Amino acid sequence: MGMITFWVPVSEIESAELVNGQIEPWDLLEDDRCIDVDKAWHAIHVTLTGGIDEVDTALGLVVLGGTEFGEDGGYGPPRLLTPEQVRVASEALDELGPGGFAEQLDIGELDRLQAYPSVWTEDHDELRAWLGDGFDVVAATFRRASADGSAMLIMLS
Repeated sequence: MGMITFWVPVSEIESAELVNGQIEPWDLLEDDRCIDVDKAWHAIHVTLTGGIDEVDTALGLVVLGGTEFGEDGGYGPPRLLTPEQVRVASEALDELGPGGFAEQLDIGELDRLQAYPSVWTEDHDELRAWLGDGFDVVAATFRRASADGSAMLIMLS
């Protein structure tokens, strides 16, 4: 199956309930708000940040950012971005845009950095389309969450 990152926009009330253990974060994987980009998450992160685990930038918040809480689901505990962090990340994603993402996307660099899921010798056009589609889904989710003033739950499973 592999590692997949999930994003769920949540209200500030839900955010507090998650941290306090009143809501089980892993139960939200079935929520209609939940999105994932299958295994493209790490390559999207590396393309956005230029590094394997960089989180110290607005774009670094998108995939690997947030404050850890709760139980480890197998690949680390869930993380929460505040509504302010969601806004900052959304603005950075919008500023970059699909064209900027495509310009930064370097399949050779993903291979060199051993970005997950190590498929970088496959057809580059197909990989670019796959990662571009994933970027679009994530950016749209952050845009909606920011407009709603939502926090963002991020889980790697």
